[in-house]
Amino acid sequence: FAPVVTCPVEYVSVNTSAGVCTATVGYTAPTVFENCVVASTSHSILGSGANFPLGNTTETYQFTDSSHNTGSCSLVVNVVDSEPPTATCPVDMVLSASPGLCSRQVSYAAPNTTDNCASTTALTSGLGSGAVFSVAGSPHTETYVATDSSGNTQACSFTVEVHDAEPPQLTCPPSFSVFVDVGACGAAVLLPAPSSSDNCGTVTVTRTDANAANGTVFPVGVANISFEAVDQAGLQTHCWYTVEVVDNVAPVIVCPANQTQSRTPGLCNTTLSFAAPNGTDDCGATTVQTLGQPSGSSFSVGQTLQRFTATDPSGNQASCEFVLTVVDDELPVITCPSDLPNEVNTPGQCGRVITYTAPTTQDNCAVAASGSVNALGSGAFFPVGNRSEVYQVVDAFNNVAECSFFVTVVDTEAPTIQCPAALVRSTDPHVCEALVSYTPPVGVDNCNSGANTSQVAGLGPNQVFSLGTHTEAYSVVDAAGYSAQCNFTITVEDNEAPQIACPNSTTVNTDANVCTAVFAYTSPTGTDNCPGSATSRTAGLPGGSAFPLGATTQTFAVYDVSRFAQCSFTVTVEDHELPTITC
Repeated sequence: FAPVVTCPVEYVSVNTSAGVCTATVGYTAPTVFENCVVASTSHSILGSGANFPLGNTTETYQFTDSSHNTGSCSLVVNVVDSEPPTATCPVDMVLSASPGLCSRQVSYAAPNTTDNCASTTALTSGLGSGAVFSVAGSPHTETYVATDSSGNTQACSFTVEVHDAEPPQLTCPPSFSVFVDVGACGAAVLLPAPSSSDNCGTVTVTRTDANAANGTVFPVGVANISFEAVDQAGLQTHCWYTVEVVDNVAPVIVCPANQTQSRTPGLCNTTLSFAAPNGTDDCGATTVQTLGQPSGSSFSVGQTLQRFTATDPSGNQASCEFVLTVVDDELPVITCPSDLPNEVNTPGQCGRVITYTAPTTQDNCAVAASGSVNALGSGAFFPVGNRSEVYQVVDAFNNVAECSFFVTVVDTEAPTIQCPAALVRSTDPHVCEALVSYTPPVGVDNCNSGANTSQVAGLGPNQVFSLGTHTEAYSVVDAAGYSAQCNFTITVEDNEAPQIACPNSTTVNTDANVCTAVFAYTSPTGTDNCPGSATSRTAGLPGGSAFPLGATTQTFAVYDVSRFAQCSFTVTVEDHELPTITC
């Protein structure tokens, strides 16, 4: 028969070991009864003391005897997971809403879960990571549950709070200015309201300054207009702008008319009085004299500009002006020295240096300028004659006075004249006279401009002078009637020799049967630039004479008063007649 196998138990149930998904299980091995011999065993088991997985594990033991009979038994090891998983959520979150929004998209890390076996995690309450969380309803609770494969569970929770940290928006209008109302020291002002907004809900806007109410009169100056905005979270925002009421209206001021008055006699000033103007303004004004002198003062000759200025509290100013004129109609005084009637010229000069005391001046104000109008001045060279020295004085206000005196310089010096030395000139070629040039003498006088030189005898320069000696005389008379005279001679000499031209030399044959030749010629006659010359033959034969055989020199001479000239020619007689012979 088959072996009998008996397992100790049929079912063993144990929990998983802590922290793992298995359990170490030990049990008593089965017993085998065999009448013969057990030949072999075949088990399908982990075995006692093994690490069994979660769930049921069947342990089967099988034995075979030598006759191939088998016997077996089985037991079930049930490993049960009773250990719940662990779940750890993020810490509570407190966040600000996104800019401009009343919420915020919130992302967070999933809860951290662990289990000895395996588990899944699920959001069971809340919005979840990546969702938009609003300020309203905060804080929001996020709950997660971890469940393992055995149905064991573990839950965790945390809160997400989104709060409004963004204050409201409050925008004030720009500052502005207005001018005062007509006839007032202020202006009625309508105040523009600021604009407001908030990322969460409504905003309450309140004006917080203590200035005048909207639409009422604001005084001149700058007013700060301030506002406060409060949102539902209690957050505050402030803004402000300024309203400036500008006084652009200048005060009014009117000055008295211009005044003109003469100076006090003998003085350069006088006392003047006037009513000082007073400016007016809607906001009040103060008036001060900013230029000139107070009423009742002593005013100098000339124009004094008087200026009064009215200033209101805003610094607007208005001025008026008038002119106080003190006229200097008193002439200055100038006193010249006495006339100088008989001042003799300096020798060799047409005048003399004259010195005199300068004129004296005075004026009730001040002498602006004095000097000559038509004067050479003291220490100057005064020419011969009568001269008026005129001086003028001008005071500071162009009043003019003049004085004059005469200076007379007398010429007592006679002129001089120097003639050229005596001139000797030869007659011009071929004539018995000469064109003679010379520089006429000019008389010299200490007053040349008044001296007159003239020829009183003779022909004068650049004239034709005949042979002989001539006298030239000149006279000079100055402006004072003094005179002088000189003369010189011009002698024309004949230094030109007379001229004579002889006929050409001639050759003639002897007359027939004689050893001479009768030869007639025209005797030459000499010429001279001056009359009175004489010509004569000084050698040779007269014309028509019988000239002997050979050369005969004929010489003629011409004589003037002091010189002579001569010429010659030859008469040659040749014998060309054959001799005769009688056989």
